[in-house]
Amino acid sequence: MNNKLLFFEYVSQYLNVYCLKKTSKSIHTIESYRDNLTTFRKFILEVKNKRIKQFYMEDCSKELILEYVEYLRKINRTNSTINHHISAIKGYLYYVADIKIMLFLIQQIKRLINSEVYLYVKFTKCGLIKSNNQFNSLDN
Repeated sequence: MNNKLLFFEYVSQYLNVYCLKKTSKSIHTIESYRDNLTTFRKFILEVKNKRIKQFYMEDCSKELILEYVEYLRKINRTNSTINHHISAIKGYLYYVADIKIMLFLIQQIKRLINSEVYLYVKFTKCGLIKSNNQFNSLDN
């Protein structure tokens, strides 16, 4: 099983749920973000010759972003436009990072609950916990 996160996996959720509903960004701003992320996707596909289903979050390095900036300069984008492109990518990356942190915390909480339930069952079977959830003394 592959635990890697595809880079573009959450773009639709980012634009349509987070930007539109949670932050109340304007339609114009959201369209700009979409266009900028689409241009980045085209860069990955056409310039880097990487398939979208094989481009993971970990592939988005500082060096890649610098290459992207150079690509944008070569196609005559202004510094202001380049900054907008980078801001769109950065905003998306922050969003995905927040999602990953939340998923990680949820997994950790589930593990903790499962281990506590497991220990409770084990201690109950061993007689270390009475039926009223109090621990018996090990000295008995």
